Amino acid sequence: MITKGFKPMGWVAGVAVAALGCYMLSLNVAAERAELESVERQIIAAKQDIRQLQTELGTRGRLAQLDRWNAEVLALSAPGSAQFLDNAVMLARFDQQQPTIEQRAKVHLASLETVDQREAPQAKVITASYEPAPALDKPGQPLVRRASLIVTEDKPLPKFKPAGLLDAELIAEIRDTAKVEKKQSEGGVGGQ
Repeated sequence: MITKGFKPMGWVAGVAVAALGCYMLSLNVAAERAELESVERQIIAAKQDIRQLQTELGTRGRLAQLDRWNAEVLALSAPGSAQFLDNAVMLARFDQQQPTIEQRAKVHLASLETVDQREAPQAKVITASYEPAPALDKPGQPLVRRASLIVTEDKPLPKFKPAGLLDAELIAEIRDTAKVEKKQSEGGVGGQ
């Protein structure tokens, strides 16, 4: 008899243990999934770092080539202070900060006077009047006139000689400069 009374409690306890077991199992699966996602994120970050390092190594490996190009072709150099300022006094003054407009401006408080809504001004109403246009003296005269085209004889246009954009002296100078540069480039290529 006592066993019959405890039987439903046993079922409840068994179901509770099974539910807790399933809950614990799903928690473990979720924890493993989160850990797997964090490892995948770390792998992606490591691949990006590897790509960045490969780019940096490639660039540093080409520095000698870039220096050669700069020396031979580009001739770039770091800017100097004379490029921006005329002399050392201006350079010394350049560091001193002048007060800005906002710093020099005085602060004024703004106020707004509100108008009571009950005392709003009334709109003025003006009645319009017009006078009819005077009647035409001749009612049979049309308002629209017809126009016709009269064809005249074609006159020949004067002939113009196109002017050259470059004169002979400038073309000769350009040709001479090109020959000199070509000789220099051929001499530079053979010397390397």
